Amino acid sequence: MTVWKGPFWEMEVDEFNKAMAVNVRGSWLCAKAVVPYMQRQKKGKIINISSNVALAGNPNYIHYVTSKGALIAMTRAMAKELGDWNICVNTVTPGFVVTEGRQVDPEYEKIRAQQRSIKRTQVEADLVGTVLFLSSPESDFMTGQLLNVDGGFHFVG
Repeated sequence: MTVWKGPFWEMEVDEFNKAMAVNVRGSWLCAKAVVPYMQRQKKGKIINISSNVALAGNPNYIHYVTSKGALIAMTRAMAKELGDWNICVNTVTPGFVVTEGRQVDPEYEKIRAQQRSIKRTQVEADLVGTVLFLSSPESDFMTGQLLNVDGGFHFVG
């Protein structure tokens, strides 16, 4: 799938709507589907995956940046609504993750790595510990939070 990039004023409405449908509505529908079960058991964990682009406002990518920012806001609203049932809702904001099969310009990734505090490529395994923590009992008193996992590219505070 090719992601459209360019000035927001040149973007077609359908392209914007597609990003919102996948990234926001898709996450909302998943949460909506599991919440009744979590309410019955009086506990649960919802972990949304946003992106660190929502922290920086990357240009020429407004549909993606906006949809990932909306996930952060939706996480906080859900956390407030679901706390009475001990349902924790949090967000992870990964950086640019190089995955198997993803075509990445090596020069671009070299520049990205140099901009991080930890100067290497971010891979899928870098997110595992954070997601395991958020899904474990050790995070039972943590909700509505954003955990940024990008090797120190952005600092959230």
